Amino acid sequence: MAGGLGITALLLLPLVLWGTKAVKVGTTITQSEFYQRDEDKEQEKNEFMFDFDGDEIFHVDLDHQETVWRLEEFGSFASFEAQGALQNMAIGKQNLEI
Repeated sequence: MAGGLGITALLLLPLVLWGTKAVKVGTTITQSEFYQRDEDKEQEKNEFMFDFDGDEIFHVDLDHQETVWRLEEFGSFASFEAQGALQNMAIGKQNLEI
């Protein structure tokens, strides 16, 4: 049990240092994915997006199963297969059902 606690503390260390501004971060790219389910209303909501320094690069329209670029020009320089996001959402859904 102690080993598990040590690993958790080690993983949280960068967050603690970042909060104290001991670690300088220049540029960040973030992948965010959310899956939630309201069992009372039997509704599901989910989102998958990438952002760069807080500005959205793209998100995946999960209903239409396609990548939606915030600026159309972004799609000329990069690509993202929406199927990967759909797989991640399926895993999120499965994890909630465990």
